[in-house]
Amino acid sequence: MKTTQIKYWPILGIIIIVLIIGFFLTQKGYKGLENGLSVLNIGSEEGQRLQDIRFINDSSGEGLRWVLDAKELKFSEDSQHITFSNFRLKFEPENGASLELSGKTGEINRSSNEINLTENIQGLIGNGYTINTEHIFYRQKDDCLTTDRPVKITGPFFFFFFNGLNIDMGNKTLKITSNAITIIDREALIL
Repeated sequence: MKTTQIKYWPILGIIIIVLIIGFFLTQKGYKGLENGLSVLNIGSEEGQRLQDIRFINDSSGEGLRWVLDAKELKFSEDSQHITFSNFRLKFEPENGASLELSGKTGEINRSSNEINLTENIQGLIGNGYTINTEHIFYRQKDDCLTTDRPVKITGPFFFFFFNGLNIDMGNKTLKITSNAITIIDREALIL
């Protein structure tokens, strides 16, 4: 009698695991493996709201692709303006270092192909440098990221503090516009 009961334990274990997985999928809301989005209709005045979304733009410039991951994304009624919150935006040039930015809010203007990022922008440049500011603006036509706000760039041996920045993604150049202060960490330079 005991050998018959022991024979069914693996089947019972598999059933319990399937039930647990099903429970968590229904609690978290299964969003699919492909794009991870859920659509909620808000009404015709606001358009649509998407949650936990990945938005990929391969046509932003020659050799540049950007990927936006956002907690929430809202479309305007005409779908030309997209606002998003709690985001991570990664610029991936074909050749060169990537740039990853995260922050609180942003907006995409689809008609002018511009992205406006605001509130606590933190970034990581592919070669190990970090960037912090409160506002960054991306214009696809120029393939440039710009800001006129205070910026802090941190590298392995130094800190830069300045006002205004222009990053040309196409030419792979960074231009500081005014009031630069550099602090070099002497102890980090000693080998």
